[in-house]
Amino acid sequence: MKFDVTATDDEIVWETRGDAGAQSAIEEYMRLPERLREEARPGHDVAHLKAHASRVGLRFTADTSR
Repeated sequence: MKFDVTATDDEIVWETRGDAGAQSAIEEYMRLPERLREEARPGHDVAHLKAHASRVGLRFTADTSR
């Protein structure tokens, strides 16, 4: 996936590109604010959200070995 962020005056545009297989990961990423509001209870924290996003293919660079 590729991300481009541009700013013009007071407008910021975040453009995301990826192949067809990236669609579910992009959709899950875009739902993060909604999920954070919905899942704000014990057992449904950031780790829960991260696990769900990982199941659809989103990889977290801090978790990969270098």
